Amino acid sequence: MIESNIHAGRQDVPPEGPAALKYGISITDACVDWAMTLDMLNQLNEAVGKRREKLRTTATNGVNGHA
Repeated sequence: MIESNIHAGRQDVPPEGPAALKYGISITDACVDWAMTLDMLNQLNEAVGKRREKLRTTATNGVNGHA
């Protein structure tokens, strides 16, 4: 699971109250920012593509290279 938000990190509700919260920063769990989220999803996409190609090749050639 990716904890993601517009900006990285987390924040506590300031003494001034919720109106003083910074936009796009979590108040619960620490998060990665949007740019990092895109990088992570692109890496996942690439890895899944490689895995699917390997499975396709295995299914075509048989487990031991024999159909």
